[in-house]
Amino acid sequence: MSIVVEANDRPLVTSLYDWETGCIVPAILSDPSMAVSPVDLVIEENAAPSFDNEPDDTTVEEGLKYTAWATEYAKVLFERAPDYECAIKAGKDARHLWFALRDWRGQDPEGYFGRLGDWAEARAKDLRVD
Repeated sequence: MSIVVEANDRPLVTSLYDWETGCIVPAILSDPSMAVSPVDLVIEENAAPSFDNEPDDTTVEEGLKYTAWATEYAKVLFERAPDYECAIKAGKDARHLWFALRDWRGQDPEGYFGRLGDWAEARAKDLRVD
């Protein structure tokens, strides 16, 4: 993680190392997920805490525990780097596209990119972009 300290002593995250791609990426395109067995703690597109990859036999109590873990993770992350939360929120559409391109494995390009195009058209309509 590349961090600069602003004049007011606030940390500003500028870039992060992406372990999946082996690259340094701008903070706005980063994936702030953390693997904590048996789930992955994730920050959703609007900077909301969540978790992924829970086992099929996850109980309600375990789900509540994972939610608490994700909430605490987001709280500490954004307390330590408040501008990072703004970057996550501001870059939600760019991050959606970045992750979609990163995660594509080469199968069914017409279907995959057709769905991505449908998403982009819907977002443009939501944003009232002609």
